[in-house]
Amino acid sequence: MRLENTSVLADQSQEVSALMDTLLKTGRRLEELTGGQVDTIVDGDGRTLFLRGTQEQLSYSEKAKQAAILNALPSNIALLNPDGIIIAVNDAWRNYAAANAKPFSAGHAVGTNYIEICETASGEAAL
Repeated sequence: MRLENTSVLADQSQEVSALMDTLLKTGRRLEELTGGQVDTIVDGDGRTLFLRGTQEQLSYSEKAKQAAILNALPSNIALLNPDGIIIAVNDAWRNYAAANAKPFSAGHAVGTNYIEICETASGEAAL
């Protein structure tokens, strides 16, 4: 029974991969056919497909909006993912780090684990 489940999952995974490949190729072809002038396609059921350029624009727009919100806050702000990794900081955070370039700024950039930094901190900066 377990072997059958594994086989079914493998088949489903292969089918998903094939469908994703088809979707990618279809999106590229739609962009070619429309000369990049079309950014969304709507099917007969009303489902919308965003072409790659639109997806990139939406992602950029979302990141710009997030940065604007963070930078509007006067406090030093760092956003962490569930693992404690810094995924975004605001200008106040960057300015504080630049002004206090001692031990503070060394490991407080995007991509570092803030929780680990706090757990290993020592001296006056440790609370």
